[in-house]
Amino acid sequence: MDDYGRDGALEFDVAGELTGEVVVGIVDSDIDGAGPDAELPAKVPLARYAQPGPDWQHVSIPLGDFLDAAPDLDLGHLIKIVVEGSAEAGEGTIYLANIRYRTTAPEKVYPP
Repeated sequence: MDDYGRDGALEFDVAGELTGEVVVGIVDSDIDGAGPDAELPAKVPLARYAQPGPDWQHVSIPLGDFLDAAPDLDLGHLIKIVVEGSAEAGEGTIYLANIRYRTTAPEKVYPP
């Protein structure tokens, strides 16, 4: 993911009915940080990009927004994507589909 940098984006389709705030995050394993290995999350509010409803919506979150939320995030060590909500259990449903990373940066060329 280092090659994607700020030109990349986390993209997905979302639908559902929710109460409370929902955040989307990516998590770095932080294997090269000081001290013991730990997870370093970078989270942004989903409402900044979409308001989920009954119809599917396409969402594109720039990787730069995650880097702004957690400047120490290392895109080379991402281990998971997280979706968290503040609603009580049973108060909402969210569906995600077509989760992918995309970039407009030129592909790096490596020798054979």
